[in-house]
Amino acid sequence: MADAYRAHPAHNWSNIKHALVSGMAYQHAVANPVKPTPAMRFGTELHAAVLEPATWQPVTVPGEFLTASGARSTKKEAADWFAANPDALTEAEAQAVRDCAASVRAHHEVDRVLAACPNREQPIFWTDQQTGLECKAKPDAFGRYLLDVKTTSCDWTQRGFANEILNRRYHGQLAFYAEGLAANGVHVDRCGLIFVQNSAPWDV
Repeated sequence: MADAYRAHPAHNWSNIKHALVSGMAYQHAVANPVKPTPAMRFGTELHAAVLEPATWQPVTVPGEFLTASGARSTKKEAADWFAANPDALTEAEAQAVRDCAASVRAHHEVDRVLAACPNREQPIFWTDQQTGLECKAKPDAFGRYLLDVKTTSCDWTQRGFANEILNRRYHGQLAFYAEGLAANGVHVDRCGLIFVQNSAPWDV
């Protein structure tokens, strides 16, 4: 399902946001997809652990493919295994995801709003009325609300959150998702972001 969504040619927010910079920036983003980074892999696994905890089962790296310091080995056998398992986590990384997800789920208000949003990472598709562009999105959670989970290392203040939202254009992302839901006949009461620190103490 995830591979089919990624392969679908419709426009998504990850690319469209670059058009806010320039047309050339957008074309470059489309032609040069971002390769997953460790931070992106952590975020993907965290989303699964928070949104689908009953089915989340991380693939962990066998001990023989790690160095004495816990780093990933670069030997050929290890490199071949990592190539076949690009989303694998070390046990330390998997434990960090567990701790982070537990902190999110333990937050009373987050638990309340997530309970009102039973649709989790469900792909949606629509045609933008103004441009005629085919669009796609995969909101983290929606139902009564539209919610998106974000890991962050920003300053834990109102100003820090405001800067993070503006710099990463999260407000545009939520608007894009809300438009897609509305085009599919789904209307939400409110949109919100769930911020969680990407390192201990995993504040929410």
